[in-house]
Amino acid sequence: MEDNIIEGPTGATLLGLPSPYEAHPCGLLHLPRFLAKIRKHLRGELPTSYRRNFTKG
Repeated sequence: MEDNIIEGPTGATLLGLPSPYEAHPCGLLHLPRFLAKIRKHLRGELPTSYRRNFTKG
């Protein structure tokens, strides 16, 4: 899954995450993206730049 990560000047960017503006079937906007980040975190695939703010609002 490393091919979905691009290193940039401010940290890594994950390309495989859903858009924060793509609505969940229940109408929640950020839920699909947050769930995708949780799955990547549990698999150990979340880059350091994302882990820093993972549980912060």
